[in-house]
Amino acid sequence: GITETDYAAFVKRLRNERRVELAFEGHRFWDIRRWKMGETYFNVKARGLNILAETMEDFAKIVEIQDKRTFDAPRQYLMPIPAGEVSKNPNMVQNPGY
Repeated sequence: GITETDYAAFVKRLRNERRVELAFEGHRFWDIRRWKMGETYFNVKARGLNILAETMEDFAKIVEIQDKRTFDAPRQYLMPIPAGEVSKNPNMVQNPGY
């Protein structure tokens, strides 16, 4: 059978493969949320390139764009359900935190 270590290694490789194959296609944000990894990847300082630089050397330097962002888990793993939809069905409840 498959050991827990083998399964963890497989999942790690699968996630990396998705990251590489779907780069620049807008899937990464949703994958991070689906895999419940937001605390690791979204609680960081936003970084980028200095697009106002006048030389290529300065342009290639990574700069901090924004102070550390906060990811409010578990609330931000779910989206709020529109109030109109919740009121249509008495058995439906709003997602936690909204």
